[in-house]
Amino acid sequence: MSGGTLKIFFTGEDLARLRIASRVDELWEMAMSLHVLQGFGRGNALAGWRRRARTVLAETSMLKQVRETLVPLLPLKAYFPDFLTPYEGLSGLANGIAALADTPPSRVRHEVDQLRPHVPVPATLDDLARGNQRSIRDLADLSATYCQTVFATGS
Repeated sequence: MSGGTLKIFFTGEDLARLRIASRVDELWEMAMSLHVLQGFGRGNALAGWRRRARTVLAETSMLKQVRETLVPLLPLKAYFPDFLTPYEGLSGLANGIAALADTPPSRVRHEVDQLRPHVPVPATLDDLARGNQRSIRDLADLSATYCQTVFATGS
């Protein structure tokens, strides 16, 4: 989606079921921050954050891994895999990471396949795309390290 306005209409019943999260969901913050790093919101308001985040990722030798693993899975497109933002993330980063690490391989395969029409999935993600359990756990570990590194520094 580029440009335009998204309008969402709520009925009274919708509003009655609406809940506000009691805490930040770091995995959703990861997803949105990766969109910012890819250039979403190119205005000056985010330029300083973008610079600081890239610097800390480079200083911790994470930049290449983030570019090769997380960025392709969270593109600036209409879709990214839902397993990257599990519901359990509302209960804290550790719970979200555990749920991500325990994602069934069949779900990972299915959701990465859904990503393919939107962006090319690089060969570096072949094991993950096949639902390799070790690759899923490695992705969860990278996600945790990304959140702890980028968000802990006040970037």
